[in-house]
Formats: sequence, C-alpha cells, structure tokens
Amino acid sequence: ARVSLNDLIAEINPSLPDAERETLALFISASMEGQAIFAGYEKPWRERMPWLMELARRSFVTLVRDLRPGDLPALD
Repeated sequence: ARVSLNDLIAEINPSLPDAERETLALFISASMEGQAIFAGYEKPWRERMPWLMELARRSFVTLVRDLRPGDLPALD
C-alpha cells in the first residue's frame, strides 16, 4: 500500500524529497490501518466508517498538497 501511496503523493506534490514522501506514505498507511481497530468489521464505530473515510481523505489530501520540503524536522 505504501508504494501506491508514495506514487500518488509524488503526483500531488512532486517537490517533496524521496525520504519525506516515503515518510508521509508511511504515516498515511499507519493512520488508515489504525482506523480499522476502532471502526473496522464488527467494531463499535463501524457505522461511522463513511464519515471517517471522508475525514481521512480530506485531511490526507490537504496534508500532501500543503507539505513543503523541509517542513519535517531534520533527522539526526
């Protein structure tokens, strides 16, 4: 999933360096997986999954579009 996300992020924001783009793909993938814990199959919040998906889509697209090279802190 991260490979597809990485490609999509590159299309939306080609100015991001590889490491930042890969980290963003990892963050989005982990966030999506985390939703399943609370709202996945037979979970108490499953009826809200359409709302959660829409919130995630809007948030992730905005994040990918607005993140600029160097916005993430430097790694030691």
